[in-house]
Order: sequence, then C-alpha cells, then structure tokens
Amino acid sequence: MTDADGNPTDERDSRTNASDADGGRMDTTGLVCSILGVITCGLWLLSIPGLVLSLVAMKRHPSGKAKAGVVLGAIGVAMFILTAPLLIGLLLPSLTTAKRAALMEKNANQMSQIHKAMLEMANSDSWGYLPVPGRIDKVKDPGLPHHVDPWGTPYRIDPGPAGKIAPVVKSDGPDRVPDTEDDLRHPPE
Repeated sequence: MTDADGNPTDERDSRTNASDADGGRMDTTGLVCSILGVITCGLWLLSIPGLVLSLVAMKRHPSGKAKAGVVLGAIGVAMFILTAPLLIGLLLPSLTTAKRAALMEKNANQMSQIHKAMLEMANSDSWGYLPVPGRIDKVKDPGLPHHVDPWGTPYRIDPGPAGKIAPVVKSDGPDRVPDTEDDLRHPPE
C-alpha cells in the first residue's frame, strides 16, 4: 500500500501507535489505581486492579509508569493481606458484644410478650388460664407466643409475688443455668 506521494505505508505503524496509546492509558490507569490502593492502606478494590492493569501494560509496552504501578500495586496487595487480619481482630470483640446485646434485647421482648399473653389469658372470659409454675412447654402452654429463650432454654414461670395477678417469666440467660447472676426476669424486680 502507498500513500498519496507514492511512498509505501505500513499498516503496522497505525496499529502500533494505537496499541502504544492503549498501553499508555493502561499503564496510567494501573498506576493511579495502585497509588490509590496504597493511600487507602491496600484497599483490594483498587490495589488488585492496579496491579493487574500495570502487569498487562508492562507486557504490552514496558514503561516507567507500568513498573511503578506494578511495584505500588504489589505493596498495596501486601498491605491489604497484612491489614485485613488486624482489622478483623479489632472488630470481632465489638461484634461479639453487639450480638450479646441483641440477644438480651430479644430475650427481654419475648419475656414481655409472654407476660402480656399471660395477663390476657388470666383476664379473658374464655380462658381464665395461667401456665403452671415450671418450664414452659409448647404442648402444655400452646397459647404463649414464645417457649424458648434466644439461648435455646425453655422459659420458666414462677409464682408472682403475693397480691400480683400474673406470675413472673424467667430466662436462664446466656449460661443456661437457673438461678445465677445472668438470669433475666419479667417483670423486673
């Protein structure tokens, strides 16, 4: 193929220039992602793509930007690998505390619902029934909304104080042992 002046042209020149432009954009993008990955302490959403883009750019068209992107991307990935367990170790105690608080709240709500249901049963004309003191049972006490606390132990019914209509609802708490410090009751003392 020849140009207007009759000089031979090479189609490879235009393809090479296009691939150089793509490589230039790819190495710049890889470098920017890698830099952002290092700045964000190895955030894997940026470090890994930056490393991959820089490696591909290095293979297509080696440049200083691509080399810097590979180095910074590798540093970012290493930072993520070292930082992730540290963050998990710091967050686990908080998650455990939050889970315990959520279970305690769930338990308090369930005991309140059981107590309310017992009051309604005692005051209704059709039932007039209160559960017998002891462990709540699905078969024996089908009218109650809950039978087991969040830790898997059946709720207990104890006789209410003298002069009270409804008995007291008790939960053995997280240790699942009756009459210990972590037991919960409704209504509260």
